[in-house]
Amino acid sequence: SGFMALSAHPHAWVDMRQPQRGVKLMRRLAQQSPKSIVVWLDYAAILNRAEQDNTLISVLSHIENTRGLTEKDRKTVQSLQVAVAVRRVDNARNAGKLSTAQAELNTALRRHPGNIDLLMAQARIYSTAQEPKKANETYRRILQRDPKNAGVRLALAWSLKGSGDKDAATREIEKAREGLGADDLDARLGIADWYLWAGNPGVARDVAKPLLEIYPDNPRVILMAGRIAKAEGDYGEAMGYFRLVNATDEMAGIESKRAGVSAAAGIDYLSRASGTPGLSNLRIMGVPIELRTPIGYGGGQIFIHADSVNANAGTLRSSDLTQFGKGTGQTSSSVRGTDLAVGYEGGGWRADIGTTPQGFPVSYVVGGIRWSHYDATSGYSFNLSRRPVLNSVLSYAGAEI
Repeated sequence: SGFMALSAHPHAWVDMRQPQRGVKLMRRLAQQSPKSIVVWLDYAAILNRAEQDNTLISVLSHIENTRGLTEKDRKTVQSLQVAVAVRRVDNARNAGKLSTAQAELNTALRRHPGNIDLLMAQARIYSTAQEPKKANETYRRILQRDPKNAGVRLALAWSLKGSGDKDAATREIEKAREGLGADDLDARLGIADWYLWAGNPGVARDVAKPLLEIYPDNPRVILMAGRIAKAEGDYGEAMGYFRLVNATDEMAGIESKRAGVSAAAGIDYLSRASGTPGLSNLRIMGVPIELRTPIGYGGGQIFIHADSVNANAGTLRSSDLTQFGKGTGQTSSSVRGTDLAVGYEGGGWRADIGTTPQGFPVSYVVGGIRWSHYDATSGYSFNLSRRPVLNSVLSYAGAEI
């Protein structure tokens, strides 16, 4: 219908996190149709999504006094009244005003006795008051009345997890997944969030996948898809989703992995002074400089390395020269040069290729490739490389013949 086409736009503004624009459009529609219950109920719905409770209470009062309300309309009004009450209770609870929260809840329960959303708000008050046993009992009483309510079972799982019973929490999540409707938006998002917390993004993807097919333009679904991709290490895919919904905090977190070119410099010193000066002694002084730049969003980096090196074997003593048929005097052995390398590091991989210092009597290609994996209890790696031998100036730099 024409109304449905128009009303889709106000809700779209709320989806794009611009609720004021959506409310403004919907208010105009309501003013143009003062006797349309359908329009005013949708106006109330968008006020509820925008959490403009004072205006919402006034609109609900207007609707209640409108003639021609059906039983379905009255249930919708009651549902929105409960939503306002729950929000007030939760706001007081989050502010640490538990007595105020309980008083608000008691008032709402007298008007809507046995309402599941209000009973869940009661369980949350118990949790905040550090009474997990009462919270869990409340959730279980609700499930006795509505055993297929995945949202309640999910809330129970989080409560059990908070009280330290992770195994019981996991069992509740598994029950929540049983018979879960493909279009159950809130429950699927909540369960997917659980599996992200548990470090199982693959299962989270399976849970959320139907939502992308049914609600491809829903910002909450898109944001969850981005979070799952991020948890799986696919930062490019994650950025694609986050850009669609302008999730600036999430994008900033990923962009921080590509913070730009970085440079580092230092001084290296190696001394092997246990041999014969001028022959098997070795002192190396190096001034390395390294530039790194991120590639992609996976944390990988390309690096360029240069190291100005001075290798010195010391001075061969006159007494040692006679062993090699040399005359008297002293002979020193020292070389200078600059080595170069380029490589990649990221995702457990490191690969590089370069040369020993240019300017040495002999310069040759060096490099390697390494893959490693470590977790909290174990790790392993594989390495294949060709590196210079740092036993002496001769083994490191070669010699002119």
